[in-house]
Amino acid sequence: TLNVGEKPEAQCISHCNCFTSSISPVCGSNGVTYLSACFAGCSRTGKTQTASNILQNLTGCACISSESGPATVTTGKCPMPGCQEVFLIFLCVICVCSLVGAMAQTPSVIVLIRTVSPELKSYALGLLFLLLRLIGRT
Repeated sequence: TLNVGEKPEAQCISHCNCFTSSISPVCGSNGVTYLSACFAGCSRTGKTQTASNILQNLTGCACISSESGPATVTTGKCPMPGCQEVFLIFLCVICVCSLVGAMAQTPSVIVLIRTVSPELKSYALGLLFLLLRLIGRT
Protein backbone atom coordinates (compact mmCIF):
# COMPACT_ATOMS: atom_id res chain seq x y z
CA THR A 1 0.00 0.00 0.00
CA LEU A 2 1.34 3.41 -1.00
CA ASN A 3 0.16 6.66 0.57
CA VAL A 4 0.07 9.97 -1.33
CA GLY A 5 3.48 11.64 -1.46
CA GLU A 6 5.35 8.57 -0.22
CA LYS A 7 7.99 6.70 -2.14
CA PRO A 8 8.11 2.94 -1.60
CA GLU A 9 11.15 1.91 0.38
CA ALA A 10 12.01 -1.74 -0.02
CA GLN A 11 15.33 -3.54 0.28
CA CYS A 12 14.91 -5.11 -3.17
CA ILE A 13 14.82 -1.68 -4.91
CA SER A 14 17.23 0.21 -2.69
CA HIS A 15 19.86 0.29 -5.48
CA CYS A 16 17.32 1.54 -8.08
CA ASN A 17 16.31 5.13 -8.77
CA CYS A 18 12.57 4.60 -9.35
CA PHE A 19 10.37 7.63 -10.01
CA THR A 20 6.73 7.92 -8.90
CA SER A 21 6.04 10.73 -11.38
CA SER A 22 5.44 8.33 -14.27
CA ILE A 23 3.20 5.37 -13.54
CA SER A 24 3.17 2.37 -15.83
CA PRO A 25 1.46 -0.45 -13.88
CA VAL A 26 2.68 -4.02 -14.23
CA CYS A 27 1.24 -7.27 -12.93
CA GLY A 28 3.64 -9.55 -11.12
CA SER A 29 3.54 -13.32 -11.35
CA ASN A 30 2.56 -13.26 -7.66
CA GLY A 31 -0.71 -11.38 -8.49
CA VAL A 32 0.38 -7.99 -7.11
CA THR A 33 0.16 -4.79 -9.19
CA TYR A 34 3.28 -2.60 -9.03
CA LEU A 35 3.58 1.09 -10.03
CA SER A 36 6.19 0.23 -12.64
CA ALA A 37 8.69 -2.50 -13.51
CA CYS A 38 11.30 -0.54 -11.58
CA PHE A 39 9.29 -0.84 -8.36
CA ALA A 40 9.03 -4.60 -8.94
CA GLY A 41 12.84 -4.72 -9.13
CA CYS A 42 12.94 -6.06 -12.72
CA SER A 43 16.22 -6.03 -14.58
CA ARG A 44 15.85 -8.06 -17.80
CA THR A 45 13.44 -7.96 -20.75
CA GLY A 46 12.13 -11.04 -22.52
CA LYS A 47 9.56 -11.50 -25.30
CA THR A 48 6.95 -14.22 -25.57
CA GLN A 49 5.12 -14.80 -28.82
CA THR A 50 1.54 -16.04 -28.79
CA ALA A 51 -0.82 -16.77 -31.67
CA SER A 52 -2.21 -13.22 -31.71
CA ASN A 53 0.69 -10.95 -30.68
CA ILE A 54 4.05 -10.56 -29.00
CA LEU A 55 3.99 -9.99 -25.24
CA GLN A 56 6.82 -8.28 -23.41
CA ASN A 57 7.71 -9.92 -20.11
CA LEU A 58 10.20 -8.43 -17.70
CA THR A 59 12.20 -10.98 -15.73
CA GLY A 60 14.69 -10.96 -12.90
CA CYS A 61 12.29 -9.09 -10.62
CA ALA A 62 13.86 -8.94 -7.17
CA CYS A 63 10.73 -7.82 -5.28
CA ILE A 64 8.51 -10.67 -6.48
CA SER A 65 8.61 -13.87 -4.50
CA SER A 66 7.23 -16.55 -6.75
CA GLU A 67 7.12 -20.22 -5.84
CA SER A 68 5.77 -21.30 -9.23
CA GLY A 69 8.37 -20.49 -11.87
CA PRO A 70 10.45 -17.38 -12.51
CA ALA A 71 9.54 -13.96 -11.10
CA THR A 72 8.17 -12.03 -14.09
CA VAL A 73 5.80 -9.15 -14.76
CA THR A 74 3.51 -8.30 -17.67
CA THR A 75 2.26 -4.85 -18.62
CA GLY A 76 -1.07 -3.70 -17.18
CA LYS A 77 -2.88 -4.08 -13.88
CA CYS A 78 -3.59 -7.48 -12.39
CA PRO A 79 -7.20 -8.65 -12.89
CA MET A 80 -9.40 -8.36 -9.82
CA PRO A 81 -11.89 -11.22 -9.38
CA GLY A 82 -15.49 -10.14 -8.99
CA CYS A 83 -14.97 -6.57 -10.19
CA GLN A 84 -17.06 -6.94 -13.36
CA GLU A 85 -19.94 -8.59 -11.50
CA VAL A 86 -20.06 -5.77 -8.94
CA PHE A 87 -20.13 -3.19 -11.75
CA LEU A 88 -23.04 -4.97 -13.46
CA ILE A 89 -25.00 -5.07 -10.18
CA PHE A 90 -24.35 -1.35 -9.69
CA LEU A 91 -25.49 -0.62 -13.24
CA CYS A 92 -28.74 -2.57 -12.76
CA VAL A 93 -29.50 -0.80 -9.46
CA ILE A 94 -28.92 2.63 -11.05
CA CYS A 95 -31.20 1.74 -13.99
CA VAL A 96 -34.01 0.57 -11.70
CA CYS A 97 -33.71 3.70 -9.52
CA SER A 98 -33.82 5.94 -12.59
CA LEU A 99 -36.87 4.12 -13.92
CA VAL A 100 -38.72 4.44 -10.62
CA GLY A 101 -37.79 8.12 -10.37
CA ALA A 102 -38.96 8.84 -13.90
CA MET A 103 -42.25 7.03 -13.31
CA ALA A 104 -42.93 9.06 -10.16
CA GLN A 105 -42.45 12.48 -11.76
CA THR A 106 -45.58 12.67 -13.90
CA PRO A 107 -48.02 11.47 -11.21
CA SER A 108 -46.59 13.99 -8.73
CA VAL A 109 -47.21 16.82 -11.23
CA ILE A 110 -50.80 15.63 -11.82
CA VAL A 111 -51.51 15.42 -8.08
CA LEU A 112 -50.03 18.87 -7.53
CA ILE A 113 -52.11 20.47 -10.32
CA ARG A 114 -55.34 18.97 -8.97
CA THR A 115 -54.77 19.85 -5.31
CA VAL A 116 -53.20 23.33 -5.33
CA SER A 117 -55.35 26.44 -5.71
CA PRO A 118 -55.13 28.15 -9.14
CA GLU A 119 -53.22 31.24 -7.93
CA LEU A 120 -50.43 29.10 -6.38
CA LYS A 121 -49.99 26.50 -9.16
CA SER A 122 -47.00 28.14 -10.87
CA TYR A 123 -45.25 28.63 -7.51
CA ALA A 124 -45.97 25.01 -6.49
CA LEU A 125 -44.76 23.63 -9.84
CA GLY A 126 -41.54 25.62 -9.51
CA LEU A 127 -40.92 24.24 -6.03
CA LEU A 128 -41.76 20.71 -7.16
CA PHE A 129 -39.28 20.80 -10.04
CA LEU A 130 -36.65 22.35 -7.78
CA LEU A 131 -37.08 19.52 -5.27
CA LEU A 132 -37.06 16.88 -8.03
CA ARG A 133 -33.75 18.26 -9.34
CA LEU A 134 -32.25 18.41 -5.85
CA ILE A 135 -32.97 14.76 -5.09
CA GLY A 136 -31.61 13.65 -8.47
CA ARG A 137 -34.62 12.88 -10.61
CA THR A 138 -34.82 14.31 -14.10
